[in-house]
Order: sequence, then structure tokens, then C-alpha cells
Amino acid sequence: MYLETAEIFNFRGIRHLKINFEEDSSVLIGENSWGKSSLLSALWMMLGTGEKLCQFEKSDLYIPIRLLVDNLIDTNEVQDKAIEASRNKRENTHQIKRRAPYSSEDDSLVAPDFQDELPFDLDQYPLNSESISYLNENLSFMEEDTFHDNADKLIVDLFFAENSLGKENKQCKELLQEACAYYPDGVYRIHWRAEAYTDENGKFITKHSLLNENLQCIECNQHTLIKKLIRLNPILRLRDGRMAFNLENKCEDENGDVKDLVKAFSMLSGESGTRADDIVKSISTLRAVTSKYLVNSNSHYLPDNREHPRSIKDMVNRPVTIESLNNLKRTLNQPGMNKTKLLISLLTGALLVANKDYQYDDAARPILIVEDIEGRFHPSLLLSLWSIIDSIPLQKIVTTNSSDLLTAAPLRVLRRLCKQYYDTRCYKVNERSYNAEDLRRIAFHIRINRPNTLFARCWILVEGETEIWLMTQIASLLGISLYCNGIRPVEFAQCGLHPLMKLARQLGISFFVLTDGDDAGKKYAQTVTSFVGGKSAKDHLTVLPHLDIEHYLYNNGYQDVFLRCSGISGPLRKGTSVDKIIELAIHKQSKPGLALAVMEEMQRRGSDGVPYLFKRIFKKISILSQNEYGID
Repeated sequence: MYLETAEIFNFRGIRHLKINFEEDSSVLIGENSWGKSSLLSALWMMLGTGEKLCQFEKSDLYIPIRLLVDNLIDTNEVQDKAIEASRNKRENTHQIKRRAPYSSEDDSLVAPDFQDELPFDLDQYPLNSESISYLNENLSFMEEDTFHDNADKLIVDLFFAENSLGKENKQCKELLQEACAYYPDGVYRIHWRAEAYTDENGKFITKHSLLNENLQCIECNQHTLIKKLIRLNPILRLRDGRMAFNLENKCEDENGDVKDLVKAFSMLSGESGTRADDIVKSISTLRAVTSKYLVNSNSHYLPDNREHPRSIKDMVNRPVTIESLNNLKRTLNQPGMNKTKLLISLLTGALLVANKDYQYDDAARPILIVEDIEGRFHPSLLLSLWSIIDSIPLQKIVTTNSSDLLTAAPLRVLRRLCKQYYDTRCYKVNERSYNAEDLRRIAFHIRINRPNTLFARCWILVEGETEIWLMTQIASLLGISLYCNGIRPVEFAQCGLHPLMKLARQLGISFFVLTDGDDAGKKYAQTVTSFVGGKSAKDHLTVLPHLDIEHYLYNNGYQDVFLRCSGISGPLRKGTSVDKIIELAIHKQSKPGLALAVMEEMQRRGSDGVPYLFKRIFKKISILSQNEYGID
């Protein structure tokens, strides 16, 4: 069996989180304080400390703290307004007052006849069934994500489900037959709940129980079966290389193998040079540990699945290839040893012997928890390490801030944790909702070329390089650091808008689209409006009131820059059309070069030189990036 789902209430930094895991690997990303560490700590306390059932302490209980927006507005007030706006499918949520990243006096720059309208009738774009389902799901989450002044009970629910290994399923079900419940979807599951609360005597106690599909206690020897469940699914937990130094100071009571391994790993992961006799000693340690702990372990699991020729689907799922198990074995068997090879090998050994004194059941399938492993590794070394970890046919739960690792892992294993106010939500990608062409485009344009965008809060989807230069520099002029605020500009012209918007939505990333005012731009605008619904289009879309960005800038105070770049001056100006001037300027400077020339002049003028349209755009983007109402 494997850990399918964890749902946590009121544990440390988590008020509520429900997350589903993959049978092989699950890669968790999310900003600091959004719940990753608390989640892993809960799993470790339940499954990683041996057969003794965990006992939570009162200090583990979540402490309710009321949040304020700008220290002025209660978040519940914000929620009420956002929910009302979304229910009525209105776009009035942006009227909620916020401290803008630039002065509100900028509003005085708007021309009296300025219209923020789209070039078509919004009413002809109602929400489709997919958008309605998404809206309802988010409304349900928002309605629960409000402040409650009590958190008197801590609950951790773990669901274990049948895996696809057949023979192992039979062994596990025989051992835990009394604890399994048959669910309506045709899958046998085990539901283990741990509840911690203060009893009538004022003592903080923890109660463990096995439940059926109706949340009723199963009549059996509960504690005996829970201990069997722990033996079948023990956790091995590995943090980054710094853990080795902590372990070295605490290994006096450990057995000889582990002491030698920890000391060797600590030495090799340090910054000082490695001597030849150190390498010889470490090789001996590695051989002794692997022969003792790895040769006979997990022999009944599936073989490495990367030994076969890669299909198109495999190439798209893993755009960056990692080493196969056979290649790793050949490398380790070659004469000689270098620091990189030994460090990876020792790290893997440390992972597998972390619970060296723990007695595993013959049918045990440990869960490997690997935390922030990129902290001390060069990217190429990190991918080699991931090759080894990924080759181990066990369930893995990995946290990372490495874009390289995200590119090497299948898209389906990605889990993005996001906290808007109080509850933490888990987002994941449904690959079945994409066709093969869309997956290929996402693999190339996002996962290979822009993997860091997967960590963003909001995407600015623009047509090309010119708009990226402009948006980045204009934001800086307005006092906004896009990257520090989790906002990333992304080109969409070659990838297509629809797959990018769908990916952003499934990962809980807000998006805003800027298009030209030509025929192609209007088609892009219709794509956006169809996706989000007409009533929400203005919150996610701006169509330039000119053919393209160059014509817009020319007509909004920067014609002198275009004239200078085109080389046209004096009497030639009168007989030359605007289109010709722009064409000549682009020919001599290129579109991005012309955009930089405009930005140089805009920098000289300061924020007063920023056209009002862009100020309005960045107000919307700032709200979306804060996830204050961007639920539709």
C-alpha cells in the first residue's frame, strides 16, 4: 500500500491542508510559511519514529491569529466582498481599498475620455462548464478560509490505498485485512486518524483510531494494526547536507556503520579538500554499508523504468533526461573515485540507513522524505543525485526550490502549496486535460526555457520580447519589483494562450494578459474572455487601443524617440506617415532595441512619463499577485 492522502487540521503552521500523493514521487513547492515543513513534520511524527504511537503536545496545536490587510482591514471583510463579487460574477472586487505600490495621485493623470473597454461585447462570453466548476470549487474554499478564534483539536488523517504492485498488495491486505475498507471507487483503503485535544482533566492527549468509509471506528485491535501499518510504511527523512554536521555531533550512541557513514558524508560535504586516504576509507565504508543494507532490501519491487527507449510521451513528461539505473551502476563500478561520485553514493546510503535500528516488515515499502536537497549542490550534481533517488522504487515526497529538479520530474508529480489567508491549499496538474500538442508546448516554453515561472504567484502573459522589456522596466519605475513580488512575464505567442492559462489555473497561479489591438490581438482577447468569462475579463485582460505596442507608445508621448531612431527629421517629417516612421525605427533598432530606447526616455521622465494605461494594468496585477480576489 502507499500513502495516498493526508489531511491535517490545526497542526503547527497548518490550520487545514488536504494533499494527495503520487505512488512514486510527489514534488512539493511553495513559499516559506505555507505549510511544507509542518506537513512533513506531521508525517514524520506519525510514521517515522518507530512503532510507538506518536503523542502530540499542546505546543503542536495551531494558534489562531487574526490577519489584517495593510493593518487596516480585517481579512473576513475582504473575503465577504470577494465572495459576493464572485457569486454575482461582477468585477467590482478591485474596488476594495489597498495600499498601492505607487501613489494614488497617479489617478489624476487619466484623460477625461479614457475608456477601459474591450473591443467586443462581454455578455456573449458566459462562463463555460469548466470555469463554473473551477469557480464553485474556489468559492467553497474561500468560504472556509476565514478566521475562527478557536482551534481546540488537532487532527491528522492518513489514507493508505492499494498500489499497482499486485503481489505486494496481497501481502499487505493479508497483514491488515481487518483495517481495510472497500470504498465506492473500487479501491481498498486504510484510514488512520490521530486526534489530540485537552481532556476533562486538563491533560493534552492523543487518540489513534482506524476508520471505515463512514468515519466509524473499525472493530479490531486498533493499536496492533496501526503498528503493523507503520512497519509497512516507515518514513526515512533526509534534509540537506547540513544535517550531516548535526548528526556527527550526536552519533556517539549509534552503531559503527552509521557513525562511519555519517562522518564520511560530513567530511565529503564540507568545503575543505578531500585527501586520498579519506576517499579510500569512505569507499570501504560505502561498500560495507551497501552490502549490508541494500543487497537484500526491496528485491520484490518494480525494476527501474528508465531502461527502455523513450517514447514521445516520456520525452514530454521528462524534458530533461536523468541517468538510468544501469548508467549509475556502470559509473559506480568504474575504477577510481571522485568527490562527486562518492558524495552521491554516500548520500543515498545515508538515506536508506537513516532508520538503521528499525525493524521493517518483509513487505515494507518505506516512504522517502527528501527536504530541500538543492541547498549544497551544484545543479548538475543535484540532477545526478535525483537520478539515484528517482531510481529507488519507493514512494518519495520531495520539497525543493530547484527549477532544474522540476524540469527533470514529470509534471503530474508537482504539488504547489499556497496559503491565501488561513488555510493551505494544494494545487496539482491534471495532465489528462491537455492534448499531446499542448503538453509539448508547455514542456518546451515553460519547463525547459522558463522553469522558474512555476514558482511565481502571477504571470503577465505578453506576446513577445518587446513587451517583456517594457513591463519589467515600467514596473521598476512604479516602484514594483516583479520578481520580488512573485510576478513573472511570460511570452505566449509561440506556446499559445489556452494551455498557459489552464496550467496557471491548475497550479493556482494568477495571470494577466496584454495583447495588441490588431486582429491577432483581438483573437487572443477572445480566447482569454472565453476562458475566464466576460464578467471577469477586465480583471485578467487589457487590449491596447492601438495596433501594437509601438503605435501605442508613439501616440502617448514618445514620438520624439521614434523620430530619432528612424533618422527622420526636419522637412522629411511632414511627408512621412506614422506607420513609416515606426517601420524605419524598427528596421534600424529592432523592436526590443526600440523598446529600450523608449524606456531610456521614460526613465529620464520618471513615473510621470508612464502612460496611465500601464499604471492601471499594474494595479490589477498587484492585486492578482496578492491572491486577494483572483479566484475566477
